[in-house]
Amino acid sequence: MTNEKGERSYPFNNPSEQKSVQSLFNDKFIKNRAAGVGASEVGLPQEKTFSGFKRESMDHLFVVELQLSEETAKEIADRVTGPMEKIAESLGIRDSLVVAGNGDQAAHVTLHVGRFEKMSPEKQRTIVNWLAGTNEEGKHLSHLDATTQILTGLKFKMDAIFNSGRDTSIAASSVDGDNQGAAYRVRKIFEKVLDRAQNKFAEGDEKIGQHYPRYDDIFHTTVARFTKPVSAENLAVFNKRVMEEIGSDLKDHPINIQVENARTIIATKGVEERKPDLLS
Repeated sequence: MTNEKGERSYPFNNPSEQKSVQSLFNDKFIKNRAAGVGASEVGLPQEKTFSGFKRESMDHLFVVELQLSEETAKEIADRVTGPMEKIAESLGIRDSLVVAGNGDQAAHVTLHVGRFEKMSPEKQRTIVNWLAGTNEEGKHLSHLDATTQILTGLKFKMDAIFNSGRDTSIAASSVDGDNQGAAYRVRKIFEKVLDRAQNKFAEGDEKIGQHYPRYDDIFHTTVARFTKPVSAENLAVFNKRVMEEIGSDLKDHPINIQVENARTIIATKGVEERKPDLLS
């Protein structure tokens, strides 16, 4: 649908689907925030800090990824990561924190993830070439170009922030046609294409399926991670101040998430482009 301003939206066709997704969002927020409270009670030990991504695992993940506009990146820096860095500095834990675009990858959204299991590298390349490859007219062989057509250029709202212990993310808390209808539709397309790939290519115990934990229970971007241990006291104060100083502002004035480009890639490629030293 297109409104009077020429802006596209993708409303939910079925109210029960919208209600179901909202329920998933609510459950995930409760789970993540509970994890953050639990961590703030005991602190963050070395073994739970962020040390990067394992290439061996990332090489087998196929993702729908949203690259964000410069305006969005600046808004996140000005209103979220910059203030977080100042809070961490005041607590003496700035060297324990990396934020999006400064020590960590640039902010982006991983919308959904598929996973290749029990297949050779050659077989996986064949399937990826079908999933993300194009014909002479530039259309995806698998019709995944429908997802990029839906998402590229769209704007979303993120109005909540949470710390789950090691990571802090901003997210959308509400599910409606303007804000999450497109994401829901794209995830369904992605799932159907993965099912087609499974039927078309997989043999024996080879599998092309959904990665768990699933990504349809939240719409978020990670903005900060702790890379060194943090005491319970400092983590509790950090979380409290982030919610009071950043979270309250986001609730009243959501971050504008503008999709510069949507693409389907092997997860490793995105990290290699944004922050290759995080791969090991």
